[in-house]
Amino acid sequence: MGVGGTLLGWNGTLWTSYTTGPTVTDWYDLDGLWAVSQDDVWASGDGGLILHWNGTSWSQVASGTSSWLGSIWGTAANDLWAVGGNGTIRR
Repeated sequence: MGVGGTLLGWNGTLWTSYTTGPTVTDWYDLDGLWAVSQDDVWASGDGGLILHWNGTSWSQVASGTSSWLGSIWGTAANDLWAVGGNGTIRR
């Protein structure tokens, strides 16, 4: 059963915790993080996990793989790349 996880955000003064929600099980580790803006943040990790922050909540985004995604980066909100284990590359 998924219990969700917690991500922390720093606003320059204090840390705030945000839950990833019940769809993400507690055994997934996040390894990559990239932000377009404070309300457009992407994270990647174990099992092909990709999460998106829309300024209000985190949601899981289908990656099409179950391979580890150790890094996520982009040039714009609509141009993201995730890379990881077994030569996996997702755009």
